[in-house]
Amino acid sequence: AAAAAAAAAAQEAKEKEEAKRREAEREEDERAAQAVEAARQQAAAAAAHQAATTALLSTAQVAASQNLPGLAAAVNAALQTLTTSKSSSSMSATSGAEGGMTTREGILASSASGGYLPPTESIKKEATKAVNDNPPYVHLSARDTAPQLRIDDGPDAGRRLTLRGGMRGYRMSRATHGVSSGTYYYEVMVRRPAGAREVVRNLPDVVRLGDGLRENLENDLVREAIEKEEAAARGGGNAGGVGDENETAAAAAAASTTSSKAKRARKSTVGTGPNYDASELTGHVRIGWSMRTGDLQAPVGYDRWSYGFRDILGSRLHRSRREDRWGGEPFGPGDVMGLCITMVNDDEGGDASASTSDNHIRLFKNGHALGHFEIVRGATMGGEAFTDVTPGTYYPAVSSYMGGSVRVNFGPHFVYPPPKTLPGGWKPLPVSELCAPPVEPTDAAAAAVRERNFPKKTDDSIVKAFEEAVKLEAKIRSKCFKSHFSKHVEEIRKERELRSLNTADLPESSSSASIDGEGDATLSNVVMQDVRA
Repeated sequence: AAAAAAAAAAQEAKEKEEAKRREAEREEDERAAQAVEAARQQAAAAAAHQAATTALLSTAQVAASQNLPGLAAAVNAALQTLTTSKSSSSMSATSGAEGGMTTREGILASSASGGYLPPTESIKKEATKAVNDNPPYVHLSARDTAPQLRIDDGPDAGRRLTLRGGMRGYRMSRATHGVSSGTYYYEVMVRRPAGAREVVRNLPDVVRLGDGLRENLENDLVREAIEKEEAAARGGGNAGGVGDENETAAAAAAASTTSSKAKRARKSTVGTGPNYDASELTGHVRIGWSMRTGDLQAPVGYDRWSYGFRDILGSRLHRSRREDRWGGEPFGPGDVMGLCITMVNDDEGGDASASTSDNHIRLFKNGHALGHFEIVRGATMGGEAFTDVTPGTYYPAVSSYMGGSVRVNFGPHFVYPPPKTLPGGWKPLPVSELCAPPVEPTDAAAAAVRERNFPKKTDDSIVKAFEEAVKLEAKIRSKCFKSHFSKHVEEIRKERELRSLNTADLPESSSSASIDGEGDATLSNVVMQDVRA
């Protein structure tokens, strides 16, 4: 019995030892399997990360080349998130299809539903911001405008075509596109300057004004006060706030004259347009062409990099040298000034008889060419304001002072269209042609897909998602351009009707194409046909 008990105990101990051994082997096998699975997942994550990075980079390149800044910005944001996210455990995984391109897991998960594309809302937000920051047509550049000036179109501020001046000397603003070769034309419509109250409100605390300017300010403050009182008497409302009353009292004390002084018309060397009133304070403007190297803290024509014209006497200026008797005329509120530049680039070939010595600038006032002309063998020659213009890229430029205001018109339609052929045989084009109209959404998507060059085995849903992303921004850009063009045509129509000019060459409002809808007539073709006509 003792022997049997000892044998049973030995057998039990053996079995326990065997069980421990098997348990240790099982745990080792599990650890090995977990290590293999972790390595597999890590390799899969690295492959997904690489695939996502490659796909996003390709999309970003296509967006940049196809001029889709909104899509490019959204993709770059996703790339930034992908490359800066280090710890996946600290982030919650979000499906890309549900808008989760904000985390590394969300970006990697989006491959199944969208081919690593940002969500629709992200693209729409960035595309809208892009057209607000840089509309798809020629306009005054916010980045190339002195900070003392204000680009302000009122309800249409996003169009960036109206400039209002500061009170501390001339400053300059340039357009977004420049001319290095060819003959191009744009218009400047001189607007009413700021009122006397606004001028005084924006003057520095310590300022020295000339006797004539001070007298004009005093007169205009009194006149504005009288007009405000008359308007209040008619409407029965409050004539103004406390600040306005103080300004009125100060103006009356400074003027120390009766209201008849405010009503006296001043002799002026500016202003002949239909909106000009000699009894109003006149801000000053200068217009012309400038290279990027031109000083924004100075008027156009100040340095060697710009050529300008001033409203007083219509003088021409270059390197701050003024010439009054070149054939110019004064201009002011209500006048429409046309500026034309001809640049010959020898590197681009073209007319063998032309050279950089043919570079010149012309000025027009209310449809009439300014300058000195002569008849040579039955042909009209001359009229250049500047000749031998230094080769380079010149941008439309305007300068303003003492609240002077202008509105630029880069075309394709003008209040006073330039001659079809200028002396010398030059044929002017609108500056608007320097910026091609946005491509229609369908064409933009097709071009982007061709450039993206998806592999043959790519799922159709991924290609479709890419097309929709491109179309989304293309529609936003196209809508912005169509809205601008429609407003442009109507503005030109109103300006011509104001001056009793012919409007037959302007397209009808219906032909401007509706702003919404992908199936609209291709507006870019309409624009180009109008320009060619």
